Amino acid sequence: MKKGPLIFLQPAFFLVRRVILAVTIVVVPHIIVQIYLIVAQTLVAVIIMQYIKPFSDASKLKIEVFNETILVLVLYTMICFTPWIRDVEAKV
Repeated sequence: MKKGPLIFLQPAFFLVRRVILAVTIVVVPHIIVQIYLIVAQTLVAVIIMQYIKPFSDASKLKIEVFNETILVLVLYTMICFTPWIRDVEAKV
């Protein structure tokens, strides 16, 4: 990891993400809202990574951004299987 005052944001947000995930799952009753909150925090994580560039190696940053992008795509796919999509044919 690089050094500097802003580098603290990534591990701090990593811990905050875990707390947000736990609170979201326990408190929010609707699965679609849970998915949207997780997508929002994933997008914020990508923004923080691109702004700070916390890794000294560019390939590590690309891998992390790729992981977060795949997570967003999986979450968008999960939306198709929620009760929010009423048409059964669209789910298949």
